[in-house]
Amino acid sequence: MLVAGNVINNVQAGIFVNGATNTWVANNIISNVDALDGIHIQNSSGGLFTGNRVLHVGPFTTDTSNDEAGCGINDITGSGSAFNKIFDNWINDAYCGVGYISSDKVSGNIFLNTLYETLNGDNYPSGFPPPVEP
Repeated sequence: MLVAGNVINNVQAGIFVNGATNTWVANNIISNVDALDGIHIQNSSGGLFTGNRVLHVGPFTTDTSNDEAGCGINDITGSGSAFNKIFDNWINDAYCGVGYISSDKVSGNIFLNTLYETLNGDNYPSGFPPPVEP
C-alpha cells in the first residue's frame, strides 16, 4: 500500500495505518491534528514512513499522555506492530515527535517545538510522560 503526496489538515488523525504490511507512507503534509496523531500506526509491520511533514498536533492535555497520543508519528505499543522504519520526517509543534516500539528503526527525523522528540512506547506501558516540560 502506498500513501503519498497528500495534503491533510484540520483532522482528528491525519493518516491511520491499521493491519498493513510493507506500507509506504511518504511525502505527505499533515497539519492541525486535534485529537490523535499525525500518522497513527497500529498492527502494521515492515512499513516505511519517510519524507512526511507533520505540523501542529495538539492540544497538550493530560489525555495526551494517558492515551499515548499527540505525536507527529506514533506506532502503538501492544498493537501487533513490528519492524517499521521511520526516517527523515519533519515534525513541528507536537507533544511527541515519534512514538515508536523497540523493533522499529527511527533516525534522521527533524523535530521543532516538540516536548519529547522520541518516546519508546515499550518503556511506558501505562501512558506517556506528563505533558509538561521535563
